[in-house]
Amino acid sequence: AVTIALLAGASVSIYLLIRENAAMRRALSAEQSAKAERLRNDQATVSMTQSGTAFLKRGDLDAAEALIQRALTIAERVSPGKLDVATELNGLGGLAIARRDWPRAEEYLERALEIREKLAPNSLAVASVLDQLGDAAAGAKPPRGRAAGRPACQASFKMSPVLPH
Repeated sequence: AVTIALLAGASVSIYLLIRENAAMRRALSAEQSAKAERLRNDQATVSMTQSGTAFLKRGDLDAAEALIQRALTIAERVSPGKLDVATELNGLGGLAIARRDWPRAEEYLERALEIREKLAPNSLAVASVLDQLGDAAAGAKPPRGRAAGRPACQASFKMSPVLPH
């Protein structure tokens, strides 16, 4: 009778441990799944952006826009207001410049600049957006918005031998 009681008690303990272990696995699994999903989204946006840039360089503006716009949609969903979003907005701003769509270029670039100035002030990325805004302002005569005061920044940025353009 003692042996049966000990076995029954051990069985209950083992059952509770298994249940607790399963609950812990589900919790870890959910956390790991969320991390994996973020990683997949990051990889997808990077891949779409790189592919979009390649299409832009080849002159296929429609394919470039579709990919970069999709990457922006994912970035805004996964990390709203973060540098990933600014990167995609930069890409769309450059695409709009290539299309000579100055108002759209300024719209995208202003949004990118706002994020970059907030999260990475005084960075090369901010300078790059300002450079693109200068391009948009030069194309949209007369320049509008914040781009109106930026052409001098564009000239100084292009003159620097160490800054990429």
